[in-house]
Amino acid sequence: MRFEGLQRLRPWFVGAGLAGALAVAIAARLVAASAGRDAVRVFPFEDPSIVELNKSLYSPGDPVPAIYGQPVPEPVRVLFLPEERFIRPSEDPSLLLLPVKHGETGYALQDKTFLLFANAASLGLAGAGLLALLIPRRRRAPNPSKAESDGRHDDEGGGKPGGG
Repeated sequence: MRFEGLQRLRPWFVGAGLAGALAVAIAARLVAASAGRDAVRVFPFEDPSIVELNKSLYSPGDPVPAIYGQPVPEPVRVLFLPEERFIRPSEDPSLLLLPVKHGETGYALQDKTFLLFANAASLGLAGAGLLALLIPRRRRAPNPSKAESDGRHDDEGGGKPGGG
């Protein structure tokens, strides 16, 4: 039988697939939580003198991202970006701004995208583990000594149901 070696490994395939899916899901969330930074995206002004003018006109309580450019309303969580890509405004050091230039090719990896691919990998591993359940089980042949002790034999009855 061609599946004989796989039959013994079946529980390991299922366990490895499900454990791998769980490990990928947990690791992805840990990476997103530890390496991610919340930032407000800003389309920066072309002329740096506009930023200097906005800084001179700033008063506490004014929105800080508007000083540096046109802000995008909702913040994003980005991963694996060097500190040089961010602007940390002196007006509010707790705020992190991510300048986004039109036509820029270096896009920031957002945690949504990272988790989407991690979830796809988890589903793939879980699916592979569950597919291992389709490996046929080894069927046990009837024990010939037990059949003889019961007085039954395979050739009795002429092969017809009911013994006739």
